[in-house]
Amino acid sequence: MGTIGATVKTWKDIMGFNDTQMSLKEIENYILGEFGENVFHPNDDVNRRLIESFICTSNRNFLSEHIKPPIRIDRIKWPTAETFTKMKIEKWDDCHQPVAAFMDKEWDKFKPFLDFGFNYDKNLIERFVKYRNDFVLAK
Repeated sequence: MGTIGATVKTWKDIMGFNDTQMSLKEIENYILGEFGENVFHPNDDVNRRLIESFICTSNRNFLSEHIKPPIRIDRIKWPTAETFTKMKIEKWDDCHQPVAAFMDKEWDKFKPFLDFGFNYDKNLIERFVKYRNDFVLAK
């Protein structure tokens, strides 16, 4: 979703969590429900291919299944809405989204990315739009 500055209470509202503290099992169940059974790979720490593909970048570290650097949708060369409709998500590893993606100046460019990246879940797209309407436009 990108990094959005918000209080814990606001994040819980955005994500639809209740106000109680979540247990580890509840967090695990949420992740499995949101991302599916294959999100956890218990043997990744011994998989030489994955360990050797550890990539360091200027602002983060991440583990990639690819040996080559990630193929990124970059905000410098941000695709048009029409281009997003022709793209296949499987060909991309990363997205360096616009800095103020949910704000008025960037929203018209960013919304097609949400439709592209989350086309399998219209409810999730609606949650992003609701976040924008409730928390960004309300300011």
